[in-house]
Amino acid sequence: FTFTTSPSPDPHGIYYASLTNLNITEGSYDAYIKGWAHLSKRYTANLTSGINILDFSAQELTGGDANNDDRINALDLGRIIEEYSPTASVQSSADLNLDGLVNSADISLVLANYLREGER
Repeated sequence: FTFTTSPSPDPHGIYYASLTNLNITEGSYDAYIKGWAHLSKRYTANLTSGINILDFSAQELTGGDANNDDRINALDLGRIIEEYSPTASVQSSADLNLDGLVNSADISLVLANYLREGER
């Protein structure tokens, strides 16, 4: 089965997702987590019928996916170069580190993870 959920943080910034009203066979399932500028990552979830709370706090995601295609490549680098703004505050998906600027720090993140792909 497939589901999509938007995890929400607790007061300490730890992300959880609540899945309710599941009518499934109890067991281990592969779930995929993907952040807005991150690669997807496989997460094994033990689910039961009914209510399930999933804790994603131990899942480190790889950043650098500026165009959200689950790959880090020249298209992501191009997106950052297109929106490059090293001194003016911006709201852009090319601002990978969320510092309000599209600059060399964002380029460095793409280069550090260049040619990596999500686990889907």
